[in-house]
Amino acid sequence: MPTVQNVIDGGVAYSTLNDTTLAVDSELIGVIDRAQKELMARHSSRFITKTTVSAPGAGTAWTAPVTSKIHRIEKADGTKVHVVDVDDQEAAFDPRVYRLTDAVYTVGSNPNPASEALVFIHATVPATLSATGSNLQGSWPEWWTRILELEVALFLAVKDGRASEAQLIQVELNSKKAEFDMDMAEDQTTEEHRYTEPG
Repeated sequence: MPTVQNVIDGGVAYSTLNDTTLAVDSELIGVIDRAQKELMARHSSRFITKTTVSAPGAGTAWTAPVTSKIHRIEKADGTKVHVVDVDDQEAAFDPRVYRLTDAVYTVGSNPNPASEALVFIHATVPATLSATGSNLQGSWPEWWTRILELEVALFLAVKDGRASEAQLIQVELNSKKAEFDMDMAEDQTTEEHRYTEPG
């Protein structure tokens, strides 16, 4: 997995005019961190992880993971937990929960907060990059690291006042992001769905 320093080196190598003394490491780390998070958030269904939340205790709520999107909630044995509206709690059969912000409450006693953990399948929230030796997010596709390198190259060109070069880098960056979007849209496992005939 590439490190932040690998990305910085790739961005610096884009142009012989790049002067690394114009930027401190914290600036370049921030550029890479923001770019990676923004791209992963745009394709939250592509970057998925699981978090198990232990039984919180009778009469209390499970705390949902901090994330941009929860795709599914399951019991520990894989049974789907239906998420219903707090104002329409009879909309599905057990097991049922409703969500208030990051608090997930059972409907009735199935699932049972006194004894059952819940598994949240959700969009990955990348850890904040904090050092040049930090690895990129583990689920980041390495073949798209060039986008992050271009972000670094663009930052250096803009900071150095090389407007014409910055414009060229921006064009290439936009093109790579468009290719990334198409790749993420196509790189999906084929899913089986059940369809009901119109009644």
